[in-house]
Amino acid sequence: MMYYHARPIELCCRDKIYGKNEDQSLYRSANFWLSKYSGFVNPLWVSNSRDALCKYSNDSAHVLFGFSSMHGFPVSYKPWMYILSRLLMLDTTDVNFMDGIVEDMFRSDLADEVKNEWVFTYNWNGCVDLRHFLRKNIFVRTDQFALESLDLRQAATIICKEQVHRTVLVRKQFNPKIIKVSSYRTLRRA
Repeated sequence: MMYYHARPIELCCRDKIYGKNEDQSLYRSANFWLSKYSGFVNPLWVSNSRDALCKYSNDSAHVLFGFSSMHGFPVSYKPWMYILSRLLMLDTTDVNFMDGIVEDMFRSDLADEVKNEWVFTYNWNGCVDLRHFLRKNIFVRTDQFALESLDLRQAATIICKEQVHRTVLVRKQFNPKIIKVSSYRTLRRA
């Protein structure tokens, strides 16, 4: 299985990258909350999907880096988007306050309505607290990982949408043998 990370062409460097060095101010509260469990703030995301999850499909200036194996902090995508939708606009770094919000989200009657919209299931059975619930339902290895850092030199494949981006990547000393120019439609059929 391949895992993918997408980033703007101007942020591509043949080196190890760190989430802490990237502007993620929009996600500040959510990242602080996640850091309570992951151990780091400002994650980089990798996914087993080439879709919008990693920003590739909607932006031709993004380059997709594919990795043949990946280890990181697992966070299931759909429930994470649900959590993110609630924590996004908060102006706090109080992770205990945010824990209360997240627990209320998943315990409330509203969660049943939203659960259908987001198409995921969760189960409090046997869970003694929020941490146990999250480990059982959200922080599971399904479709994406949060990472503190990622070494772009370890990519097994690099995909960009334009020949000019391929040229830029070769100038940045990425291996030309692993760089492919491909439209999103071609990728979807693969």
